[in-house]
Amino acid sequence: MSYLQSMNQSQRCAVCHSGGPVQILAGPGSGKTFTIVNRLQYLIEVVRVPPENILVITFTKAAAKEMQSRFLREIRRSYSAVNFGTFHSVYYQILSRSGYFQDYSLIGEADRRKLITGIIKRSFLTPHVDPIECSEILSEISRIKNMETDVIRETEATEAGTDRSHPSAHIMEIYEEYGDMLKSARKLDFDDMIRSCYDMLTDNPRLLREWQGYFSHILVDEFQDINRLQYQVLKLLAAPDNHIFGVGDDDQSIYAFRGAKPAVMQEFLDDYPDARQIFMDINYRSTRPIVLAADKVISGNRQRIAKQGQALRDGSEVMICSFADKESELAFLLAEIQSLPTAIRKEAAVILRTNHEVSLLAARCAEKGITVQTTGKIKDVFTHFIAADIMDYIRFSSQEKTRGRYLNIINKPMRYISRKSVADADGLVEERQVLAYYRGNIDGMNETKRFFADCQRIARMSPYLAIHYIRKGIGYDRYLRERARPGEYDEWMEIADAIQASARNCQAFEEWFGLTEKIHSRNQQTGQPGNNRNLNNQVNNQNNSQNESRGIRLLTMHGAKGLEFHTVFLPRLNEGILPGRKAITTEQIEEERRLFYVGMTRAKEQLWLLYTASQKAVPSRFLAPLTGSMAGSARNQ
Repeated sequence: MSYLQSMNQSQRCAVCHSGGPVQILAGPGSGKTFTIVNRLQYLIEVVRVPPENILVITFTKAAAKEMQSRFLREIRRSYSAVNFGTFHSVYYQILSRSGYFQDYSLIGEADRRKLITGIIKRSFLTPHVDPIECSEILSEISRIKNMETDVIRETEATEAGTDRSHPSAHIMEIYEEYGDMLKSARKLDFDDMIRSCYDMLTDNPRLLREWQGYFSHILVDEFQDINRLQYQVLKLLAAPDNHIFGVGDDDQSIYAFRGAKPAVMQEFLDDYPDARQIFMDINYRSTRPIVLAADKVISGNRQRIAKQGQALRDGSEVMICSFADKESELAFLLAEIQSLPTAIRKEAAVILRTNHEVSLLAARCAEKGITVQTTGKIKDVFTHFIAADIMDYIRFSSQEKTRGRYLNIINKPMRYISRKSVADADGLVEERQVLAYYRGNIDGMNETKRFFADCQRIARMSPYLAIHYIRKGIGYDRYLRERARPGEYDEWMEIADAIQASARNCQAFEEWFGLTEKIHSRNQQTGQPGNNRNLNNQVNNQNNSQNESRGIRLLTMHGAKGLEFHTVFLPRLNEGILPGRKAITTEQIEEERRLFYVGMTRAKEQLWLLYTASQKAVPSRFLAPLTGSMAGSARNQ
């Protein structure tokens, strides 16, 4: 067993665990995949467990495939009978092989989205449904389904009195209609499947015994991400011998929206009081200053198992930078990205809190000609309705006075000008036509004259000033404020700011339109906003293709989990962003702090923390333990 010699003491203890329940607390960069792979070899070759009786559960298909590939590659023997899968795939196999799908069939992701889209359109009388909003609603439905049976009462109690945006305002109404539609179609979604698996195993002791005999040893990666229902099924399958090898880190539990809570780590110890607990606390990824800073941040959480990471390498200090405003912070970030040596830039990342922020930064990078890689469902700001409105204003003002553009902008802001005013317009709209319609109506004529006068002013301006005038002079920003749902206005303002900033160096409208089209085309070609390629697949594809250009990664904190980078930038570390506005309870604040911890611990060599400090921008509370104790690395810009 020469492979044991390359392990540290904690890894060796985990790999050679004799049996029964064990909890491996694997901190960032501690070699958890390495440990799981070698645990499998030990079970097969030393404990003599038949490979087909071993089950390895991960949370994504990509992770399961990677784990299996690494196991077969490193062991260099044919142990292909070991079962690798996600919770969903494993529970699907249990139901399928037990004959459950004779009465029900599984609904696909595309059909789920069609159902939700139809419900939203009917409920809110809207012709358009944002794909990201649809994803948020599906995530909330998933969270509800994966909680205990009293989740509906719990959800209503939690949400009562809070400032809710559209996805959660009527979530229970959407949830119930969605469930009724699935039932009438005799369909199950993935979350129903887990509940059905639990019900089947608890209601049928014979089937339960069969499956308990089939999986004698169960290894679970990312144990902290298990929700309550998944955990209940896992306990059923593992009984009576309870050979559960759970590897996780409660400090990296960041999926509350899926029903996962860090308390499951402590619950495991309560359920199995004789369980062994092993700490894998040596961080092979990050330098000592990064590990020290991350530990100072996460120690602010009360709901956690106390532990402290260790690093084997020294390195440069964590850089903490303060800025007077968002534009100064952005300019600094873009300059730092551009100054990175090419080799390091390919191994660097900017990690942000939301997909919205990623899309805005991607647009600004494209504007500067910075090649990036992105992942997830990310919007292109130049396909947003705000961009469409601004472009229609400019095109109508400068040359293209079409009826369609006129009807789109005439009441943004509200001018009470009737669509009938151009009912007889033959393609193009002229001021005299609209004035003729309002002959004798003083208010209508005055609004018409003011609108066309504004358009004449816009036509004489540079693109940047024209956009500014549309927003502030004409009142488009005011129109957005009146239309926005709670919490939406600030995001819309950032999108409008990004659109305006893109025109800063353009002298003519056609130049700006050409630039926006160029950015949009580049986005389509390089996997920037609008491209949903999985980042792990991107990285794998790029490793296999030397011709593919590689730029800095832009991704969210959720999307960064499990990845590592030479250099990491964490910008926009301000209250309202991290923690987000919707984080109110202690539990929500602690999850936001764990997100920050995950972002910090992706860095191997260099970590940059950026924030804005002004009357309107308060630094994130999570920076407090760092800005005081690490004043030497903080600097004002």
